Amino acid sequence: MILLLNSLCLGFLMSIWILNLFKIQKQDM
Repeated sequence: MILLLNSLCLGFLMSIWILNLFKIQKQDM
């Protein structure tokens, strides 16, 4: 159960990080 929650939190943080990268790239263009 704890591992499942950890993987969910990690995936959530990764998705936010990727979205931020895309936003930064769009602003540079």
